[in-house]
Amino acid sequence: MVTTLSAIILGLFGKFGDLPYPMQRWAASTLPSRTGVVDGLSRKAYEGMEPGLITYGPYWEVPPGTYEVAVRYVSSGTAASNTALDVYMPDRGDLLLQSPLPNSNGIAEELTYSIRVTESNWGKMEIRTAYNGEGAITIDWVQIRRLGDNVAE
Repeated sequence: MVTTLSAIILGLFGKFGDLPYPMQRWAASTLPSRTGVVDGLSRKAYEGMEPGLITYGPYWEVPPGTYEVAVRYVSSGTAASNTALDVYMPDRGDLLLQSPLPNSNGIAEELTYSIRVTESNWGKMEIRTAYNGEGAITIDWVQIRRLGDNVAE
């Protein structure tokens, strides 16, 4: 529903960057994956599964500006972290963020990161979550939210 509504709004108003404070959230089940299984709207990976990307995409076009990138996940296991999140701009080959997702000990966590997209690296944004093969991880969603510093007044 959110994706369809966003598509309609964007069709009426133009690019993502033209909207004031837009936010887009993708259920993990709607994103491509190289490992794990779909469970409702989430994706899960657990010991015995191949390490790899649990989610990647959505290849959302973003203009220069400041953004919040967020992820909701649940992890467990003995390691301090079994999953990493990164933000990648595939058109330019730029890695804007790389961060481990701390072990949440079975409790849902939402982490938010601030990133800056510049004139030299704007384009399609990809949010990737990578599982290392230890413990268990559930990714519920990833999100991009444009902050107000680049909205025309």
